[in-house]
Formats: sequence, C-alpha cells, structure tokens
Amino acid sequence: MGKVLEEARFAVAFTESMKETAQTQWPHARGKIFVQSQGISTAPNAAFNWNSFLQRSDMKKHRGNEIALRMGPVEGTSENLLLACFYVQLHTLGNDEVLEINQSADHLHVFLLICGLRRVKDPLYLVDAFSEWHQEEPNVYMVIVGPEVDPVFTREVEAKVKRSPGVRLVGEMAQEDLHAVVKNSFAVVNSSVSEGMSAAILEAMDLEVPVLARNIPGNAAVVTHEVTGLLFSDPQEFVQLAKRLVSDPALEKEVVANGRDYVRMYHSWQAERDTYGHLVRMLEGSPED
Repeated sequence: MGKVLEEARFAVAFTESMKETAQTQWPHARGKIFVQSQGISTAPNAAFNWNSFLQRSDMKKHRGNEIALRMGPVEGTSENLLLACFYVQLHTLGNDEVLEINQSADHLHVFLLICGLRRVKDPLYLVDAFSEWHQEEPNVYMVIVGPEVDPVFTREVEAKVKRSPGVRLVGEMAQEDLHAVVKNSFAVVNSSVSEGMSAAILEAMDLEVPVLARNIPGNAAVVTHEVTGLLFSDPQEFVQLAKRLVSDPALEKEVVANGRDYVRMYHSWQAERDTYGHLVRMLEGSPED
C-alpha cells in the first residue's frame, strides 16, 4: 500500500505542477483551470452466466444450419448427400464469435483483451505467442472483445483468430455484461500501440481483476509494474509475466488489492461528479467575460 500511495502522491504533485505552470503561462486563466482524473464506475450484470458465455455458439452459426436444413431431405446419390453435409459445415465454420470453451471454469484462465477492432489497439500483437502458450497449456485462453471499427482490419483479425488455437473473438457487448465478463476473467490485457487513459484497465482494477498492459506512456501512467499491475514490452515478456501471475497467487492478490485501492482513491466517480457539479455552479454564477 505504501508504494501505491507514493506513486499516487507523485501523480497528484505532477498534476498540480502542470496546473501551476499553465496558470503562470496564462495568468488570465487563474482560478479557471480544473484538474480531475477520469472517474470509474462498474456494474456487472448479476444474472450473467459465465459458463453459458464460454460454451456459446454464435447465432449466425445456427442460422447457417437452418438455411441448410430448409433445403429439405437430400435425394439421390451419396455424392449429393456429401455435398449437402459440406454445405452445412461451411456455414458452421465460416462464422465468428464461437467460443465453445468446454472446460471447467475452476481450472480455466481467460485473459481478456477489450478493444475496438482498429490498428492502434493492436489486438493481434499477442496472438501468436499466446496461441503457442495455449498449445502447451490448454486451459489458458485469450478472448478479444470489442466492436468492429475498421471493417477491413476486422476481416484481418477474424482470419488470424480462426487460425490461432486458444484465441477467440467476440463482438460488442452491453456494458453490464462486459463488466461481468471482466469480473470472471483471470486478467485483463491491453496491447495498444498508443493509449490515453484506458477505461478498461481502470475498470478491471475496480473489479479486482489483475491487469497486464503494454509498456507505453499512457498505460504506464496508471499501471505501476508489480504494484498495480504488470507491464510488458514484447509478446514473449507478456507470456512470461502471465505464467508468473498464474503460478503466483500472492502476486495476483497484491496487484489486485493495490489496483483496487488506487482506482478508488484517485479515480472516484463521485469525485468527478462533484468536480463537474462545482464547475457548472460556478459558471452559472459568474458574469460573462
């Protein structure tokens, strides 16, 4: 807890220093500059069924089967029957969002990557390394969750995931369901090339889930290595740190506790609400410049 407070005090001091510098450069703005960290609020869906989520098949898959079945009984030679069966199989394999992780949740380690499918989020950065690890340890999975932002890049991601054992792709989810998925996952991953302040990282901390984040300035600003989470610089280091987290419950417990304390102390949604409320009241009571 001492290191968390030390890092947080540094962040506050740095922020105040920036505020003072701005007021020096623009003296007319004195009293008008407010600094408020992003507030975080999480609300997991209490009715969410984790096992059903892991075992689900995409509805598009079922629709493909229904189209084939509506063709009616196959008449004629065995070759025709074979073609009809192949038709069904094409529709089954040609769809995304088929998790089908049929393992006991007690022994499963799901690493969750939440991002819109665009290149700056780099969702494919860890896929090869993670897939190799999955083939060594079949109980580890990486699940990528997020909306289609760049359609061309999305097709690239879909094609890569289909060829990568242990990696799954899920489309956009309702926020409460996504928070439930985070809560049930072993860890949340961020592999972005560039990041401002990742809400997914802060929400994971609030939900008491470990964070593994790519070591870039935006992530390092909120994740202190081995204190509030783990930072990696390449896919191989990610796998090393992920294995360490799986095998070291004490480390997991420590980063979870520190991350929770950090978010609740410095990313309170109540504090953000109060700051904006104060600002609005002040503007309402101030004469126009």
